[in-house]
Order: sequence, then C-alpha cells, then structure tokens
Amino acid sequence: MKLSRTVLSAVVLGVSASLGACASGGAAAAGPATGAPAAMTSSPERVAEGQTVFASACAGCHGANAQGGRAPNLADATWVGVASKDDHAGIFRIIKEGVPGRMPAMGGRQLTDDQIHALTFYIQSL
Repeated sequence: MKLSRTVLSAVVLGVSASLGACASGGAAAAGPATGAPAAMTSSPERVAEGQTVFASACAGCHGANAQGGRAPNLADATWVGVASKDDHAGIFRIIKEGVPGRMPAMGGRQLTDDQIHALTFYIQSL
C-alpha cells in the first residue's frame, strides 16, 4: 500500500490550529540538519497511539478511516513524495514540516515528534 497524493500535500491537510494542539508524550531526537526522526520501532501500541492521534488531528480532512475527504486518501496504493510506505523518515518529514500551500506543518506546537512517529506508524499500517 502507498500513501496518497496528499501525504505529500497532506497527511493532515487542512488540519490547522483550529483542531488544536495534540500535546502529550515526549519528543524523539531529530537528526541534525534535516529534522529527520531518530530510528524507532513500530509496535501494536505505537500504531494504536498513532490511530488516536489521527482521529484527533487528521480525520477531519482525511476521513475517519483515512480514505479521503477534503484531503486525499491515505489508505490507497498511491504514495507521493516518499519512496514507499516503508519510508518512515519521509512520511515523518511531511507530517512535521508540511507541504507549502497544501498541508500545514504539524510539528512543534501541533504534535510532538513522538506523536508524529506514532502517526507515521499508523499511516504505514493502513
């Protein structure tokens, strides 16, 4: 399965500050210049945590089952802007930094790095 057109343009397209910050959990270390995430391992608990984050921060645009709405389907076979669904660092970066003009950056005040990792694991599980 691949991430839809808007994982580049929106893992959380249209999800703005109006959805509020989803704060809790610690931050994972980031790489020096790129903002790349530290290596992490997926687990059923991390995927479940990511599903919870998705429901509160992403479902408003991507749909409750990530099958699209105002923003693209994240559960289909189309992945844009990342090498594949296995590209954890690429998906993480898109969520954290956003896509100018298409998807807001969710890093910083919106979501912690730890939440973005969990969200990435959930999206990869779809």
